[in-house]
Amino acid sequence: MPVHSVMCSICMQEQGKYTCPRCQIRYCSVDCYKGEKHLACSELFYKDCCMQELHGKRGSEEDRKRMLEILQKVEEDDFVEDDFGGGDEEPDIEERLAGLNLDRDTDEIWERLTEDEKKEFENLLAGQNLESLIDVWEPWWNKRDESLVKEIGSVSAADVLNGCPTAMTDIPGIESLLGNSVPSACLPLNILSTLYAFAYIARLYNGDHLSLPLEAAEGVLDVSTVLSGNGGYCTVSDALCACLDISNQKSSVSRPKEFSLGVLADLRSILLGPSRDFPLVYILASLSELHRLFATARKSLGEGKRQNKEEVSSRKKKYFQVKKKLIFYHSWVLSYGLQVRALVPAIELVHDKARLDYENMEKDKKSIEKVMPKLKPRNVDKKLIEEI
Repeated sequence: MPVHSVMCSICMQEQGKYTCPRCQIRYCSVDCYKGEKHLACSELFYKDCCMQELHGKRGSEEDRKRMLEILQKVEEDDFVEDDFGGGDEEPDIEERLAGLNLDRDTDEIWERLTEDEKKEFENLLAGQNLESLIDVWEPWWNKRDESLVKEIGSVSAADVLNGCPTAMTDIPGIESLLGNSVPSACLPLNILSTLYAFAYIARLYNGDHLSLPLEAAEGVLDVSTVLSGNGGYCTVSDALCACLDISNQKSSVSRPKEFSLGVLADLRSILLGPSRDFPLVYILASLSELHRLFATARKSLGEGKRQNKEEVSSRKKKYFQVKKKLIFYHSWVLSYGLQVRALVPAIELVHDKARLDYENMEKDKKSIEKVMPKLKPRNVDKKLIEEI
């Protein structure tokens, strides 16, 4: 290459034979001119060329007159639509449902829907696709920092607690609550059952459990009986299998088996916590959120409805006792919470066994469904016993 030659400013490999008329950069080929480094300049150059070409063209008087007539007609049509409501156009659904209570005025809401909207709703209902209209809640306990090495000060308490429910404060020490008593050996397993119930109901209500406190609170008591009773469990398997059985059989909270298996994975995440530096944060946050739920449910008892006074009084007393038990659990976890966290391997064993049982059951189900069409139907018309 000659000494006086200039290198291409884009690829920096070939001789820059050409100069861009817009930015004066030297380039070697069309590929470089149209390349990513020169894209902004080349696109503006083409735009300028087009605009100059358009400015150079002038329409005839007849073209201008025709364009004015078109614009005037469009303006008149817009005026008619604005003044007379656009013909038969339906009002917006927000206007049609204004002033209605979405929970109580269901019949009136249905009457105000258009035929197309009714058909769309019925099709969604028939296809069981209503869940697709709801954004699936992402639980806060799924956030976890797996880093083994961190810079000093890289993770703060504020970073960990971001999006996590606030833990209860001013909790008395476990020694003052116990007095001279000794905590039950079943206590870690009872807390385990309680955490499973919380994760189950939080998932069931898509994270909106505080909006329906009475229903959610009763659901928690359905799934975990230790909160409302004095029973206990001897092993992790006993505690979790009891929760699995109840959650699959109780109609008020029943969901497919896959849902319960997913909650077992949620329970593991809650026990592990957000990081090694904050192992108990999610356990304490879960117990605090449960306490908040029962406090809200107790406060809302009897609001807006005529209820039996004895029933209301009984439920308030029950919720108060649950709140006290949750405070006791919270206090115990503050001192001995790592005992609950140590149950993670046992939870993983229960989860793996439950998943394997479910997969085997599904395989057997498919095998039976495959064989069923081949079985000959029994001839019901043939008499097996005939009276003489």
